[in-house]
Amino acid sequence: GTVAEIGSLVVIGGGIGGLCAAIEAAAAGGRVTLLEQAERVGGKMRELTVSGRGIDSGPTVLTMRWTFDELFARAGRNLQDYVELVPLEVLARHGWPDGSRLDLFTDIEASAAAIEAFAGASEAAGYRRFCAHVERIHGVVEQPFLRSDRPTIRDVIARRG
Repeated sequence: GTVAEIGSLVVIGGGIGGLCAAIEAAAAGGRVTLLEQAERVGGKMRELTVSGRGIDSGPTVLTMRWTFDELFARAGRNLQDYVELVPLEVLARHGWPDGSRLDLFTDIEASAAAIEAFAGASEAAGYRRFCAHVERIHGVVEQPFLRSDRPTIRDVIARRG
């Protein structure tokens, strides 16, 4: 049955999955109780204190923003009224004990330039090929899998053909 038929629902865990389930259930008319063992909800999306400084522990990358926009819209709300998302130029910073560092960026060419400076032109070319390959995969799976209410492998295969 649907949440509206069930009436009451208990969601255990206030990580991103639990929070999304609770929002979805409440938006569908369910009475929701969310149980979380930590002091605050958020799961991996929390702040840790390291050497006296607050550090976001994750997620390091928010993909498919549209899923959160749609979730909040179904609940009659706007994501930006509750969460401030701040785009950063540096997507990820990798460091090694010898002090070497590789930053990756939201911009493919900026990342390719950093990879080239770090590991050479052939590795940068490989990164560009990887990005093109991932873009092709995304084009195949976005509608029949990522944006489908009930994705199946058959839908993905049919989309590819």
